Amino acid sequence: MVRGGRRTWLLDSAVDAVDLWNNIKGVGKYLLGYTLVHPKMKFTDLGEKVNKIYKEKHNADATRLVYVGFDGMWVLADAIKRAGATDKEKIIKALEASNCKGTRGQITFSKEPGHYFNQWVNIPQQIYQFLEVGQDRSQAPIVWPPEMATAKPIRPTE
Repeated sequence: MVRGGRRTWLLDSAVDAVDLWNNIKGVGKYLLGYTLVHPKMKFTDLGEKVNKIYKEKHNADATRLVYVGFDGMWVLADAIKRAGATDKEKIIKALEASNCKGTRGQITFSKEPGHYFNQWVNIPQQIYQFLEVGQDRSQAPIVWPPEMATAKPIRPTE
């Protein structure tokens, strides 16, 4: 933020609110964060069920690692079931044809050559923004993508 001054937006991919506020204090206001899971996003029925089970066991909402890990194991289990075997070539072929609902959306893998090949291209992702000093990530509004946004981004002006 020093180079562009106080009017520069800063995007961080793994912001921890406690570290943020302990280390940079009020300068973190308007910081944008990127995430694959945000408490304000809409989860699938499976995602709601996973959170309910997690909450019953741990007395807290599931974290992004729970959802990401669950989706990875879920799509793999689905591929093994469809492959009818644990042979790696059959599993790879089944994974490439995946089309199953995970905790955060429909999981499919791109066949497009290049950097999208075998990637979950339409993976739900969000950008959120800290609007108040000391704000927790779970309270920060989603500002992108528009279909998930709970607020519009605010450009720093101070």
